[in-house]
Amino acid sequence: MSLIKLFRGKNIPTQSSKAEPPTSDGQLFEATGSDPFETIGQTQNWNLLPSDSLIMVMGVTGSGKSYFINQLRPNSAAEGHGLQSETKVCQIVRTNIGATTVAMIDTPGFDDEEIDDAETLGIITRLLTTQFRLGIRLKGIIYLHRINDTRFSGSARRFLKVFQEVCGENAIPNIALVTTMWSKSPHQIYLQRDVQLQNNWWAQLISKGALIFQYDGSRAMAETIVGQLFRERDVVLKIQHQLSNEHHLLEQTSAGALVSSEIEERLTILDEEVRSIADDITEANKSGNREKAHQLNIQLQEQSSRRERQAMAREELKQDIDSDTGSEIERAVETKKSKGERWESRLQVFEAVVGQLIPPRATKTTDLEVLNCK
Repeated sequence: MSLIKLFRGKNIPTQSSKAEPPTSDGQLFEATGSDPFETIGQTQNWNLLPSDSLIMVMGVTGSGKSYFINQLRPNSAAEGHGLQSETKVCQIVRTNIGATTVAMIDTPGFDDEEIDDAETLGIITRLLTTQFRLGIRLKGIIYLHRINDTRFSGSARRFLKVFQEVCGENAIPNIALVTTMWSKSPHQIYLQRDVQLQNNWWAQLISKGALIFQYDGSRAMAETIVGQLFRERDVVLKIQHQLSNEHHLLEQTSAGALVSSEIEERLTILDEEVRSIADDITEANKSGNREKAHQLNIQLQEQSSRRERQAMAREELKQDIDSDTGSEIERAVETKKSKGERWESRLQVFEAVVGQLIPPRATKTTDLEVLNCK
C-alpha cells in the first residue's frame, strides 16, 4: 500500500486553473497598500517586476519542517535532532520544480524552548506582511504533524488553533495537512492515529477542502505536495487581512489574541508563584534557616526570569506590524533609488527588507537560492 494519499473535502467551490489576484471574503485588495513604490522613480515600473510564488511550511518544533525543505533543496536548512529546533528565524529556499519556480518558507516552530510563541508569531507575520505588501503570490501553507507522537499534545492543539486563525476559512483549500515520521512499513498504530487526526482534530479543515498527505520522506513526494498547492488560486490569509487592511496590532488579530490570552494566564500563575516564594523567603529568614532562604532565592530568580520573558512576549504582540513593514519597504526603496540602482524582482525587494540573500549553489536538477529572514 502506497503511503501517498490525497483527499479533498466535499462541497468545495470549483478552483480555476487561471491565477487570480489574492482575495479574502470575496474582496480584492491592493497588495502594496498605500503603494510606497510610487517613490521608485521614473526609470522603473514596479508593476513589471517579476513576482515569485511562495509556500509556507509550518508546524510545532520537531515536526520535520527543515527536513521537508531539504528534500527540495539539499542541505539548505539546518535540521535539529529530536525535538530541538535549529530554525530560529524564517528561511526562504527558492528552487525550480519542473518548469515552476517556487520559494519555500521554513518557519520557526511553535512550542520552542528558546523562542516564545509570541516571538514566533511576530517573525512569521512580519514575513507575511512583507510578502502581502509586495504583491508576492502566496500559493499555500504546508502544516506538518509527527505521526509518531503518542497523543495530540497540548502544544499541538494550541498551535492548530493559532494556525487556523492565521489562515482563516478562505485559505483552507490552500492548506496541505501532512503527517511526517512514517517508516517504510507503517505500523498499524500510526494508521490508527492518522484516522483519528482526520476524524477529530483535522475534520473541520478536511470538510472545507484541506488536502491530506502521508509524507514518506522523499523528494518526489515533497514535489507532489508543492505541485498540488500550485494548482490552487493565490490566497490572502486572515491575519494578512487583519494586519494590512483592518490595520490591527498583532494582539488584536484573531491569532494574536489567542497567544495573548495564553501569556496572560501564564503571567497570573507566575505572579502567584513569585508572591508565594517571597513569603516563604520571609518565613525562612525569620526562623534563621539560611540554607532554605538561599534555595528559595534561587527559585525566586528563576520564576522572576520566566515572568520577565512572558512580559516581553506580551509587548511583542503590541507592535504595529503593518506600519513597521511599510516603513521598512519605503526605506529599502529609497536606499535603492539613491544609489541609482534597479530592482530585478519583488523577491529582491523582499530580501532587502527581511533578510540577506545567500548566493545560490547550482545543482544538476535545480536553480537554487536561500534567503535568511530576520
